[in-house]
Amino acid sequence: MRPILCTCVVLAAACPAAAGASVQDQTPVHPGSARLRGPTGCATRALVHVIATGRRIADVTFYFDNKRVKFLTVPNQPGGRWTLPIRVRALAYGPHRVQARFRFVSASKTLPRTLRLTFDRCGPAVVPLARTGSAS
Repeated sequence: MRPILCTCVVLAAACPAAAGASVQDQTPVHPGSARLRGPTGCATRALVHVIATGRRIADVTFYFDNKRVKFLTVPNQPGGRWTLPIRVRALAYGPHRVQARFRFVSASKTLPRTLRLTFDRCGPAVVPLARTGSAS
């Protein structure tokens, strides 16, 4: 008995070439990715960097305490790193929030993504005064 051969003419719905799909539609889609790193907890240095990395990134917008501070269309550091330098001494004591909004190239078919990072500028440690002697 001979095996039955199915052709694209017979099963047009099951064959993408017969359904009008082009070779370009069949190329694999490489999705975009993004990561954000920086200080956590108490920032102890005078200058800290928030670093964004990833693949297939079109642009990055940095927000600091809900204010837009930097928009980058190309990485500003070697190795494909998108960085935001922050002077810690100029900040108020307390928590601060950094957001990075990533948009990816359209060929990646990846939706925009927002990553968040929170750190603190801690105040000086309070040391109680030592009592020496007696009060009479």
